[in-house]
Amino acid sequence: MRFSRRLLGIGAVAAVLLSAGAVAYAADALPFSDIAGHWAQDEIVRVAGRGIVEGHNDGTFGPDEFVTRAQMAVFMDREAAEESKPIDARRGCPDCHQGKYSLKHEAVEKGGAVHESLADEADINVCLACHAPGTGDREGKGVVAPLSLRDIVHPVHMGSKTFTGHYMGNCFTCHNVDGEGAFQVLSQAVDTDSKGVPDVAPIPGAQDSK
Repeated sequence: MRFSRRLLGIGAVAAVLLSAGAVAYAADALPFSDIAGHWAQDEIVRVAGRGIVEGHNDGTFGPDEFVTRAQMAVFMDREAAEESKPIDARRGCPDCHQGKYSLKHEAVEKGGAVHESLADEADINVCLACHAPGTGDREGKGVVAPLSLRDIVHPVHMGSKTFTGHYMGNCFTCHNVDGEGAFQVLSQAVDTDSKGVPDVAPIPGAQDSK
């Protein structure tokens, strides 16, 4: 397949490289002066943030300019280089769940206002106060909540392209295996090398799964 020398606009290229939902940006927070309100504004912001595309020296982007085959080759090469860049392993809930991705934020976003009273630094043990597996007439549910934590976090994480794809997350991101072969929960962030091997053993914060 041959590309026309002037096949696509730069804004369209940005949208092709990464499409996602709309995000509200203040005009003065945009990386380029001529993309506010453009149909590809959000995609341009994201790919510019990743270093895939760059603007002109005068601070403009030219979202409706045509792109050459040479420019397209550069865009695709940068994206391929980004995809092949090693990602340091993360282990332990707080290693990922911080700031706007804190466990409280996630709980409020997914479960509603009932979680607003949680402390900002709430950890997995706070979650387990309601979401530990119940027994007796609570069998198959949480001790207080309708669902146990394991029935929430496993499908949410393993069904997340961000977790399994971008961050290369897997079972050992959240768990360790003890000497009996049982999975433990990593309730604290774990200091590791780039492949996830812990710096200290036994791993601090590893606790029995519930």
